[in-house]
Amino acid sequence: KNTLLLNPGLGSWFFLGVMLLDVALPAGEPQADLCGTCDRCIRACPTGALVRPYVMDATRCISYLNIELRGWIPRDLRPLMGNWVFGCDDCQSVCPYNENAPVSPNRDFRPREGLDTPSLVELLEMDEETFGRRFEGSPVRRTRWAGIVRNAAVALGNSGKGEEGRAVKPLGRALDHSEPIVRGHAAWALGNLGGGGRGVEAENLLRGRLASEEDRAVRDEIVQAIHEIEGRGPGTHTLSPAGISLDETVLKTI
Repeated sequence: KNTLLLNPGLGSWFFLGVMLLDVALPAGEPQADLCGTCDRCIRACPTGALVRPYVMDATRCISYLNIELRGWIPRDLRPLMGNWVFGCDDCQSVCPYNENAPVSPNRDFRPREGLDTPSLVELLEMDEETFGRRFEGSPVRRTRWAGIVRNAAVALGNSGKGEEGRAVKPLGRALDHSEPIVRGHAAWALGNLGGGGRGVEAENLLRGRLASEEDRAVRDEIVQAIHEIEGRGPGTHTLSPAGISLDETVLKTI
């Protein structure tokens, strides 16, 4: 029901391949529905992308938002993305057929050393050269440098209460990033974290950048972030649905 193919023995944890042959092969028998009444994947989808069984609104899927989408992530979906910075596996993780799926013996499918749980701040402050070197030969290159930094900013904005002290300063530095898409999402993250003990610091950083920001879309993000902080006030906070830490993030495929 998550729109992925299911194999009774492998679950959905596999890649599809194509063989081009010069011989005719008999067609296989259609596989029976394996899902039954189970709807775990639908209930697990953070953004409601699985609108009904076997139907996905791809524009709401986190894997689309943080990999394929080059522009601005819709504001209403950002808080729902949790700490995913490349892809999302929530609808697969809960599938009963994946509970005992075998692990591939191919080492190319294993997480690279140091990339299974990278630091969000490290990703946010990574320059383009480091990105190219660190993710050489990895599917993460698909999201491009600005995309992965943008995604790290969103994840930091979702880092939850108690993490503002470590997140605000890096996000403040990201307001001076060369890419407008990064500056705008960093502004949103500061607004989402604002309130509580670091609200004044976040607001000052935003106002300081607003004075020199020339990009209209970024200015709009900064203004809305300031309104978020002012409207929330001290002692209140927007919690991430994931309740994540800055030391935790998720790459679907590395």
